[in-house]
Amino acid sequence: MREEHPELSTDKLCRLFGYSRQAYYQLQKYRYKNQAQTEIVLQMVRNERKTLPGIGGRKLLSLVKVLMEREEIQMGRDAFFD
Repeated sequence: MREEHPELSTDKLCRLFGYSRQAYYQLQKYRYKNQAQTEIVLQMVRNERKTLPGIGGRKLLSLVKVLMEREEIQMGRDAFFD
């Protein structure tokens, strides 16, 4: 978008949609952190699935929950199942 219209700054776009620049950058940080945490949890799940391929979701959550707490990742049951 910015390559096509270099005259549109982040500040102008934020004002256009009624957001502050701070809110925009906070959202970017939140998305990055959320994506990174999701990737870490997926790697944990893959590692557990290697040793226990037939384990159910709830038992898998209880095993991975300890690892998630160690990494200070907070994720609820529904988000984990998704």
